[in-house]
Amino acid sequence: METHAVEEAVVLEKQSPLGGSAGKDPWSNNSLQGTFVGTATGTLPESFIGGDPDISLPITMWFQYTFDGEGQIDPAFGEATIGGKPSGLIKASGTYSIDPETGMGMETITLPGARTLNRRFSLSNNNTQLHWVSVDVGFQFNGMMQKQ
Repeated sequence: METHAVEEAVVLEKQSPLGGSAGKDPWSNNSLQGTFVGTATGTLPESFIGGDPDISLPITMWFQYTFDGEGQIDPAFGEATIGGKPSGLIKASGTYSIDPETGMGMETITLPGARTLNRRFSLSNNNTQLHWVSVDVGFQFNGMMQKQ
């Protein structure tokens, strides 16, 4: 009985429009291309900016990324307020990859000083919206981006 329920769940997942390629072409890095603008909020460990690893700081930010359709993010830039202090303009670059069956992606953003941010994302609205969450230890940080 349990095995049958699992098999049914797998069939339903494959048929779901959120689950991947049922009735659609598979996703690829090419599914994400163009310029996206977004905002994010959350907290990050103070150690990310050279402080105490046991303290979390609030962060809000805006950013703009250009995805090339081949796994590169360049240019990327934005501004943040971390712990109430403005960051000034931050320039970055990065990489991304998209799972062809699920449309779920992973990105790594490289900031000045070789600091990195790792995020898991999903695409929606015909690949014009991107929802993401940070997967780095100590970060409680998420946001959304819209294609321009």
